[in-house]
Amino acid sequence: MGVIDPNWFNPYARAAVLWSRKTLSDESRVFLGSLKAYFEAPEFTVAHGSPRRPDDEYLLTVAQFRDNMSRVQRWPLFVGHSHMPLCFRVRTEHDTARPDTDVDLSLIEDQQEVAAERRPYGVVPAVFNPGSVGQPRDQDRRACCALYDSERMSFRVVRLEYDIQAVQRKIREAGLPEFLALRLSYGQ
Repeated sequence: MGVIDPNWFNPYARAAVLWSRKTLSDESRVFLGSLKAYFEAPEFTVAHGSPRRPDDEYLLTVAQFRDNMSRVQRWPLFVGHSHMPLCFRVRTEHDTARPDTDVDLSLIEDQQEVAAERRPYGVVPAVFNPGSVGQPRDQDRRACCALYDSERMSFRVVRLEYDIQAVQRKIREAGLPEFLALRLSYGQ
């Protein structure tokens, strides 16, 4: 990922970014600096936010999905950034998928499994977002992650309980804004 000026962030995120910069080891900083915000593998694509603007665009609407489709060569696409477990899939009632085809957008529930489809022409466009382990934004305070089965092309969201009060205590002890601790109680 590129280095984003901390002044770009809201005050709460800026405080967390500045604290992280100060706290990270040199080894961790080098590792994180080596990561790319957009990566295309032979069987899938990964973008932090979106293929169009990997560093800072949230992929949250069907219109954004459509606007980004032409930028992906290998489906499925895995994204993050929004901290919400979401799935976009082109609906295929026929044997061809077109950019103007209907698109399903859904919030993925705990243990729900969704899948991409293989068709004779390739994989039908689908986007999967695993949510967030540490800062969920979908009103579910549990940690959220996902498992992807590349053979079945299935994506299953998993929610896990964790000690939110202990994390809140650490946020407060670090001198970070109270808002960052409070939002964990509400999954926002």
